[in-house]
This record gives sequence, structure tokens and C-alpha cells, in this order.
Amino acid sequence: MKNFRHFDIIRPVLPGNPRRLAAALLLSICVGAYSQSPVATDRTAALDQTDPGAYLRGRVEVSAGGPYFAKAGEPITLHGTYTVAGQTQNSNQLKSIGQALQSYLQDHGTYPPAALLNHRGEPTLSWRVLILPYLGEKALYDRFNLEERWDKPVNRHLLRQMPDVYRKGDADWDDAAWDKTETGFAGIQGTGSLFENASAHLNGGHAVAGISQTETMAVGPVGAAVHLPWTAPRDIEIDTAAHLGSAYGFSGKGHAFTPLLFLDGSVHLMPNNVAPGSMILWTHVTAMQMSSEEGLRCACAPPSSVDAGLAAAWDLGKNATFDTQGFDVRFLASKPGRYTVTMHVFDHFGNEYNSSTKVEVREHEID
Repeated sequence: MKNFRHFDIIRPVLPGNPRRLAAALLLSICVGAYSQSPVATDRTAALDQTDPGAYLRGRVEVSAGGPYFAKAGEPITLHGTYTVAGQTQNSNQLKSIGQALQSYLQDHGTYPPAALLNHRGEPTLSWRVLILPYLGEKALYDRFNLEERWDKPVNRHLLRQMPDVYRKGDADWDDAAWDKTETGFAGIQGTGSLFENASAHLNGGHAVAGISQTETMAVGPVGAAVHLPWTAPRDIEIDTAAHLGSAYGFSGKGHAFTPLLFLDGSVHLMPNNVAPGSMILWTHVTAMQMSSEEGLRCACAPPSSVDAGLAAAWDLGKNATFDTQGFDVRFLASKPGRYTVTMHVFDHFGNEYNSSTKVEVREHEID
């Protein structure tokens, strides 16, 4: 029978009043998040100056779906979609990882720790191994010896069994030269990070809940210079790689956007010119105010206020205006006929995209 404990690797904490330290850190991060001249904290020479809006404009494709068929007087749902060239695969992988993290939370009451500790207190395996059962990889999970380190012979041979969900995709690297044992996705490493604070001492032992889930980053795609074995209990040190788009930190395809997974399961497509202070804010749970009544909360703007902000509205063929919001909308026609509907997609940078389709409404049941 396998024996493991869900502990964190806890680093020493500076002496002093924890609430005062947290408040000071929160204030410094909020100021940094809105700085107009961020200072580089990684080995990237400078931020890419690509205009995010112009970059996005040529890479978004939208579809209103269809053609659709309906019976008069009975509603149907129209399913609109969008894709961003070079980012869709990464975004889909992040969504799968996010679903696995939520399932782990439901079963264990916490998110997975940064590393398993064996009976000797040694870190053995990454959180990426812990969520394997929730990624449809229970058989692979059962092959690991959870008491031994990831690089011991009993576990090392499993490096080549990395699931596709962790593979690098939609990125600017040479696939032929890429080591197939290295993960394309990582969390945050260091004091104050999510996985390090995931278990007993975070929020009094209770799972993170509420607004903090929308403001805390969980996982992102790694840059081309990150060489991290997927089973190793290591992640990205955000303090030295706080710029998005860095080869040494988190980076999506190209030089303008990086998709990031947040705790509520949402994936935000973030422009790479986001200030480093925002990244630190979204990745350090100790920067949040603690309250027994309200849980963990943050006083700064959520990531949705600065992401690509793709949203949709529909003209359902009735009044030539886009007055029905959302990608999935309800369509109802009382009379038979052939209707043209149009989905209008827009982003935070002022770009607009349209897609039209047909809805054929019949008098009788549809075959």
C-alpha cells in the first residue's frame, strides 16, 4: 500500500506581525501592478514592443456555428466559438489541468501541495503527478512509488510516459530538439505561492474559496529556456521571471500574449506587457488579506480587467442590433422561415469580428 502525506515544503517566515507583513506586501504589489515603467526582473533584455491589439487582430477566428434547424415555437441554443492562432492548444490544455485541480480540491479539501514528502520529509514528486487520476491517467499514477524521489530508478523510467496534456504545444520551439520528458506547463515556486500554501497552513486549513479563485493564477505555459522534468517537484520562480513572454518564465506562442489558468478554472489570454507587479499579485496568495468570515481576498483589479477580453453579442435576425450577450445564446422563432443570425465578437483592444449563419425554422418536428 502506498504511503504519502500531503504536506507543503514550507520555507522560513520572517519574524514580525503576519498581518502587517501581508498588508505591506499587498500595498507594494498593488503599486507595482500599476507602474508605467516596470523594471525587468528576469534575463530577458527587454519587453517585446509588439502592439497586442494589432497582433491579436490577425489571429482571431470566430464562428457562429450552424447551420441550425429548429421547430417553430421551440428554442434552440446557438453555439459561437473563437480561436486564437497559436494559443488554442495551450488554452485547451490549461482548461483540462484546471478541471483536474478542481476535482482534486473536491476530493481532498485543498489544492495539491508543491511536492509530496515521504516519511523522511524529502520531496519526491510534483503536483503534476498528484492530479494524474483526474486527467484520466490513474493507471500511470499507480505505477509511481510515492515514497521515492522522481529521479530514482523506480520513478525515472516513467518520465517518458508524460501525458499529452503536459506537452509543449503551439509554441516557438523546435519540436525535434525538445526533450519529451520536460513539461510545457508549470505553477509558481517559492514562499507565498499557491501550491506551496495549498495545504494545512493556508486559510486555516480550509480550501481557498470565493473571490480569490478568480484572482489567483494556478498554471501557465513555460518559455523555451525552461527545462523542467514533468515529475520533478519544481516550478517557476516568479520573482526572477515576472515578465510574461520570457523564455525563462511563462510564455505563449509569439511575442504578444500568454494564456494563464486561474483557480476558478478560467483561462485568461494575457498581453505580455502586463507589469511584473500584477504577475506577483496573481501568484502570491500571502498578498491577500485574511478574514475568518470572508476567506482570502485581494484589493487589486482582477485579471479579467487586463486580458484580451474577447466577448460576444448576437443579432438574432429580429432588429438588426447586437443585443443578446454571450457565446452560447437562446434562439426562438414562432413562425417557420429561414433566419440569418450574426455573432459579433469584440476585445479589449477595440478589434471587432463578425460571423453569420442560418437558422431554418420548420413547422413540424425535425427529423
